[in-house]
Amino acid sequence: MAYRPGSKVSWTQNWPFEPIVGNAPTSATFIWTWASFCFVFLGFGTVLFIYQIFLSGADIASMDPVLAGFRTLTPSQRKTGKYFLFVAAVLLLQIGAGSVMAHYYSERTSF
Repeated sequence: MAYRPGSKVSWTQNWPFEPIVGNAPTSATFIWTWASFCFVFLGFGTVLFIYQIFLSGADIASMDPVLAGFRTLTPSQRKTGKYFLFVAAVLLLQIGAGSVMAHYYSERTSF
């Protein structure tokens, strides 16, 4: 860990937390973490507000001729859609299992 000149904190505000080397997070770490969460959710809210006000109204235009010619989905197409949702769920499960295993590998004594 490299300390800032004239300070008892590192260049990363003692992040990531590692008690073995005496690296404890500072109050600035928590403040900026929560501030960034607030800004992200403020951004999400702004996007949703703009969508609700300007873009979510009823569409009064005539239907596109290409879209008007589409038929309803067949049973095999519906089953294929369910298959892709299942595959996405399995992929998320695999990512979660990999994350747990990576965490277990890096924190062997306390996890």
